[in-house]
Formats: sequence, structure tokens, C-alpha cells
Amino acid sequence: MRRASWSVALIVGFAAVLAVSAAMLPDRPFRRWSSLHGTIYAETKWVYERCRFDPTPIDVAIVGTSRSREGVSAPRLEADLAARGEPLHVVNFSLVQAGRGSDLAMLDELLRYKKPRLIVYEIQEYPNRLVHPAYKFIASPKSVATSLAWRNSEYLDDVVYLPYRQMKSLWDGLVGGSGLGDAGFVRADYPGPTRETTGSMPLKDEVVEDLQTAADLQSLEDTSTMFRNMNKRRVERMPASLRQLGAWDDREFLQRVVALAHTHGVPIVFLYIPYFEGAPTIEAHNIYGGLAPIWSAGFLRDRSDIWNSVVHLTGSGALILTDWLAVRVDDFMHERAA
Repeated sequence: MRRASWSVALIVGFAAVLAVSAAMLPDRPFRRWSSLHGTIYAETKWVYERCRFDPTPIDVAIVGTSRSREGVSAPRLEADLAARGEPLHVVNFSLVQAGRGSDLAMLDELLRYKKPRLIVYEIQEYPNRLVHPAYKFIASPKSVATSLAWRNSEYLDDVVYLPYRQMKSLWDGLVGGSGLGDAGFVRADYPGPTRETTGSMPLKDEVVEDLQTAADLQSLEDTSTMFRNMNKRRVERMPASLRQLGAWDDREFLQRVVALAHTHGVPIVFLYIPYFEGAPTIEAHNIYGGLAPIWSAGFLRDRSDIWNSVVHLTGSGALILTDWLAVRVDDFMHERAA
């Protein structure tokens, strides 16, 4: 029995050493940011290329979920600002789905290689405490290993996946011809310094869903009621003590986001985009208040003609939001210059 126990311990120990060794393999950033090709998160490749390889400055960066991806047109915002005498370079790095982690990973890459004049960070009624599905694929090994600091609820899964990810990256490099090095940037495949994200939604295998058509009013109202009740139950079913703890946890994570920007001397503002018939102003002031200015686009909530779904604007709705946002950005730049 004792010999069997020692054998099991040796096997487990050997496996642990192999896993740690695999996790410590040389990092290949471009390969991990490109690893989501064919998924709804394939735009992470362009995010890394834009930060790392394109010398074009990034003056205004939009970071958020599909609400800001479908709601803010970077090319339109650039054109609006140029017409107002502010020729700024704008990118929209928002990804489909909400969740922690991927926003931090993108901001880290952005601030490592660029010096934006403003970060516009999208917020919702209440923060999403889940981890974004793309995080474990794009985050650096160090980020994954230390993500327990911001209460990564999927920490164990992410850490266990890390050795496999690193070994797969090595294998893909050997098979693909790049050897032990990272994958190479191919400028001919690069989409350019800005791209349109509104009016369509990326799906699996490069299929794109058209979001140009407004949904019918009854469908919007029914879904909005369901969405509102779901948010209400989410808050009310927790004891008051847990609600307070959750609010503290959400605020602490957002403090990390804001601190990261401020460490690099970059101002950050929060952009609130409601869902159809959602709250006109942000509800979780105990979480968001005081961390950064909040720009609320609550005026969009009652316009049934500009919503493709309860949370996504149509292309025409995105133009309305973008034109409104351009005024806010322009005013912000003038105030900073004064």
C-alpha cells in the first residue's frame, strides 16, 4: 500500500513538473492573439496587429462588449471629429460577449505600444463577473497565473489550460514553419488602422449576421421585460451581505482597469449604453461612481426604430450614438487642452 502511494505521488509530481515546465515555454504573443481564427473572437488578431505592428497612432480607443462594438463606428467617429477640427485616430476594440479579463489583456497591449489620448470603456447596468471566453486564449502566461488577484472565477480552468496552450503554440510553430519563434506578421493580410464594426455581428467560421434591420416592437418589448426581470432577480435573490460583497468586488476590478490607464497617464471615461427600455442612467452608482466620468447614452432606450435586438443597435442607430459620442469626445479634448 505504501509503495502504491509513493508511485501515485511520483506520477502526480512528475505530471505537475511537466505542466509547470510547459506553462513556462517561451511566450508567442502574436500566435496566441491569432489563435481564435474562425470564432466570434477572431478580431483579437487585428487588435494585436493594430497595437504592435501599425505605426499609426491610436488617439481614442473604445473597449467593451458587443453593445459598444455594434454601437460605435470608429470610421464615423474619426470623420465626425475631423469635421470638428480634431483629426484623431480611433479604434474600436470591443469584443462580442461580456466578462472580465479580455478587456484587461487588450488594454495592457494597447498601453504597452501606444499612448492614447482617451480610453472610452463601456459599462452596463451591472458588471458581469464571469470571465470573458477569449481571456484564456489571449492573455499572457503571467496574466493567467496572477489573475486570482482580480478574482478570476475560472482560475483553475485557465491555469490547467495554460500548459496545453503553450505546448500547442510550440507545435503549431514547428509544423507551420516558424520553428521556435513567433508567427510572422503579414502586412498584406492586415485590414488597416481602423475598421467598421457596426451593422453586423461576427459568428463562427467567418459567417456574419446582418444587424441593419430594426426588430419589431412587440419582440423588443417582450425581450426587454425578460431582460429587466432577469437583472432584477439576479440582484434581489442575493442576501444583502453578498450584494455588498459583490459590489465591492466589481468596484475593485474596475479600479484595476482605471489604475492601469492612469499608470500610463491616459484618461479614461465610462460609456453607458442601455438596452431597449432599460434604465436611462446607470443604476450601479455604488460600483461605478467616482472612478471615472460616466457618459450616459440613455436617450437611446425609447427609440424602437434603431434596435436590431434588445441590446444591439442597428447600423443607423450606431450612427446616432457615434455622432453623439463625437460631441462628448470633442468637448473632452478641448477641456483637456484648456
